Amino acid sequence: MSSILITGAATGAGNEAARSLARAGHTVYATMADVPGRNSASARALIELARTERIDLSVVELDVTSQNSSNAAAATIVDEAGRIDTVVHTAGDLSTGLARGLADEDLVHLVNLSALGAHRVNRAVLPYLCGQRSGTLLYVASTLPATTELFRAPYAASHAALDALAVATSYEAAQFDIDTCIMVPGPVTKATPAFGHARRPGSASRSAATGAHGSHYPAGTGAGEPLSDSVRPGVSASAQSTADEIVRLLALPHGDRPFRTGAGVTPGRSAVVEPLSLHRSAPPVMPVASD
Repeated sequence: MSSILITGAATGAGNEAARSLARAGHTVYATMADVPGRNSASARALIELARTERIDLSVVELDVTSQNSSNAAAATIVDEAGRIDTVVHTAGDLSTGLARGLADEDLVHLVNLSALGAHRVNRAVLPYLCGQRSGTLLYVASTLPATTELFRAPYAASHAALDALAVATSYEAAQFDIDTCIMVPGPVTKATPAFGHARRPGSASRSAATGAHGSHYPAGTGAGEPLSDSVRPGVSASAQSTADEIVRLLALPHGDRPFRTGAGVTPGRSAVVEPLSLHRSAPPVMPVASD
């Protein structure tokens, strides 16, 4: 079984994936920022789960907005487990509202968490994976860069950046026999607080000045209500469907995992996954300069 680092494991898909992968027999390191503080309850719950179910699940501090934190977490895991086989990137956040109401910090916040966060973690782990000449980088991405729905501008932009970095990094990783898999889930409106506490772009004054307020926002206090409307009957909107697909993908033989795949995608969005999957089935072979 594999030694797996999961980012964003305090809540949502990352949390469910940590539980499911550990139950499947993997050695799982559920990473999250601020373990002693805001994520202490999530950390305690995972530690207690590991104790009661006797599964190989540990919590490690990792703030994806910090390269030093990413480096320290990777070193801690390698020191303890001897290696890192797989990195599952799930860290991110949600912001809703009209694009014209975006303040710079709104976009910077989401790009810093998802795209740059994954990039920092890759920078921390790739020296180990390249040295092993094996491993898997699995990204939990989104259909939104392709569909770019109203009110989702910052989230779509941040995940478009994540996707581009994932594809570009895959070229280099493939030379060291490192798999890349970009997993595209449908809307996940359950078992994650992001949809009930979504950030709204810009300050109140900016929103008022641009007209990005009142009825221009989705109904309710966050994104959960409008996104729930886009989930078709019979399609799971829970984080568990994403976790189940991650478990399935990592059970496939090395080299046989799809470059792109979808999970819990609604009929209205399922058409997005197939064209994206045609981007390429595997990165091209490219010469790599020797160190």
